Amino acid sequence: MKAGLDPHVMYDVISSVATSSDLFRARGKDMLSGRFESKGQVSVAVKDMGLIIDRAKQLGVMLPVGSLYQQLLLQAHYEGWDREDATAVMKIYERLAGISLADE
Repeated sequence: MKAGLDPHVMYDVISSVATSSDLFRARGKDMLSGRFESKGQVSVAVKDMGLIIDRAKQLGVMLPVGSLYQQLLLQAHYEGWDREDATAVMKIYERLAGISLADE
């Protein structure tokens, strides 16, 4: 990675701390290896985040991180990744950073 950190070591550290999540532990290794087999399709996540954002607007609640995630999901949709897992947004982060974790 650009900062010289081993992404697998970072995964081990993040997955061992109290603030880690079951989702991170379950999906992190797949993301590091570039495997995005669908467990929750991009197309479904686009729909769900749209519903969540719309409801938040009705309630007058800001969801800035949710809105960013929605934009990443929409880009994944535009890339044609609808049948891939929603973690495929990681490929967008890789492109923006100019790196490829699957090569590590």
